[in-house]
Amino acid sequence: MQPRAVLRASKAVANRRLKGLPTLFVASLMVTRRCNLRCDYCARNEFRNPELSTAQWCTLMDEMAALGCMQVSLTGGEPLIRKDIGELLAHGKSRGFKVKLNTNGLLVPRHMDAVMLADSVTLSLDGPQAPHDMSRGEGSYKRVMAAARQLRERGKPTRFYTGLSSANLDHLDELIRDAEALDSQVFFQPGTATALGEDDTPNPLAPAAGDYRRAIDQLITWKQAGRPIGNSTGALSYLRRWPDEAYQKCSWGLFCRIEEDGQLRTCGRDTQTERINAAELGLVEALRQRPAPECASCWTAARVELHLIAQGEPSAILNYVRGG
Repeated sequence: MQPRAVLRASKAVANRRLKGLPTLFVASLMVTRRCNLRCDYCARNEFRNPELSTAQWCTLMDEMAALGCMQVSLTGGEPLIRKDIGELLAHGKSRGFKVKLNTNGLLVPRHMDAVMLADSVTLSLDGPQAPHDMSRGEGSYKRVMAAARQLRERGKPTRFYTGLSSANLDHLDELIRDAEALDSQVFFQPGTATALGEDDTPNPLAPAAGDYRRAIDQLITWKQAGRPIGNSTGALSYLRRWPDEAYQKCSWGLFCRIEEDGQLRTCGRDTQTERINAAELGLVEALRQRPAPECASCWTAARVELHLIAQGEPSAILNYVRGG
């Protein structure tokens, strides 16, 4: 861990103990729901709200920095659709955050100057060419791989993010080989029964439970063999339980998610109906008012990693230290 990160963590703990302020280490900023793709398993683009302005997002990042937050991820929708994405990335860097950018990759060449401001880039990849193009549209695979190569040529740390689905479970070895050719990792998100978004639309690519679990077993084996899989073995073992309910102690408060209109949520799967707007109330007050989630299970892979780190799970901690 870098000295600046240690100082930030110390500040967050001190704020909590001495000032009674919330402890926040990681924040996900969904800066837009707009997207240039229509993926089969995603409904986010169907539910649009007014977006926060550049100034509002910068104010929220200032408040995060005051709480000791160490990392922010800019996501969507497709964040590169926002004309001010470069300003938002630059402001995050100016506040000392580790800034991550999550993108489908198609607009990366056009906005390379802005993209290079991020500390790392995560590219959505649904498999090798056939399953990826089936989910995202013909030609999208070649474009995301071209973006990955351009980022690699510029020395930008890049990894792939893959949602496990009925379309790609039989292609995981080929997908990982694509990543290995670019010295990149693949981080896997479990299949879900409903489409990404805020409704109950069934996910047409939800995998069968047995097939999904066999795929997770294979990922664990490959991870132990040293293949570039971003998830920890502890997290994969937990995620293997999907779709059965499996309680996971939530580390809510160490992280948060802010929607495009300022609504505060725990994560992208949060179904909390109470509307608490961080841009209107201020981040500290919003965090104080937001009730703790009561999820029966947690199927957000990135959050599971944080839960396990907070609990002291060895493989998750080692995975984080190694940059997994």
